[in-house]
Order: sequence, then structure tokens, then C-alpha cells
Amino acid sequence: MKSKNSFDSKLESEHYIDLQIFIHRNELVVKSNLKEIEEQLFAIGDDIINYTNEDKAFYAEAMINIITKAVKMIQSGLTPIQPKPVLPKIKKPKKDRFAEIQARLDRLELENMQLKAEIVELRAENAQLKAENAQLKAEIVQLKVRLSKYEQV
Repeated sequence: MKSKNSFDSKLESEHYIDLQIFIHRNELVVKSNLKEIEEQLFAIGDDIINYTNEDKAFYAEAMINIITKAVKMIQSGLTPIQPKPVLPKIKKPKKDRFAEIQARLDRLELENMQLKAEIVELRAENAQLKAENAQLKAEIVQLKVRLSKYEQV
């Protein structure tokens, strides 16, 4: 007996059930107008906007494979797989909004403390430069005084 690869295993998941129902409902659409089935795919795409990227990629791959198989089955006169009567909900993990906000607040507080430390360093550097400036001005005054003494002589 062959072992199933991960994609085949996923096809048996609740995602696949959604797509089986989609194919079943659109059997006649596939026969008559492929443009309508494209619109239906976009409608399903709108429903999965909030899924993770991995789920979106899986959904896209599964839709392409299942639509292709359904078209081939319908063209050959076979009927697509019948859906199960009850469609389970896809449970997405709830995000802990408070934890996200707290983490962001912590990052902002850390950044704020770093900026305050940088301000203190810049103020110290500014004070040092002002002291050097005052010292240079004092030297200039001394040199002017010495120059004026030489000019008087």
C-alpha cells in the first residue's frame, strides 16, 4: 500500500471538504461556462483573505488541482466526488491582542529609553563643546591683549 504524501493528506482535511462542495455546486457551471467558475474562485479567495500564507498557498494549489480533476471528470462523463453532509469550520488560532499590544509598548518604551540616553549624551557633548568654545574665546581675548601690547610698543 502506498503511503500518502503530505498534500494528499491535507486534501482529506477540512479544506478539501470546502473545495469538494464547491466543485459539486458548480458542476453545471464547469460544463457550461468556465468564466463563471473563475468568478466563484475569486469569491472563495475573498473568504480566505485572513488565512495564513501557508493556508492560502495550500488553498490555491488545492483549488487548481481539484478544478482540473473536476473538469476532466465532467468531460469524460463522470461525476465529481460527493461532498460530506456537514462542513466543519476551519478553526483559526485566536491572536492574543493584549500580548501583541504589550510587546509593542515594551519595544516603544525601550526605544524611548534609548533616545533619552542619546539625548543625555548629546547634551554632555554640547556642554563640552560650549566649554571648549569659551576656552577658545578666552584665548582669543588673551591674544588680542598681547597683540595690543605689542602695537603700543
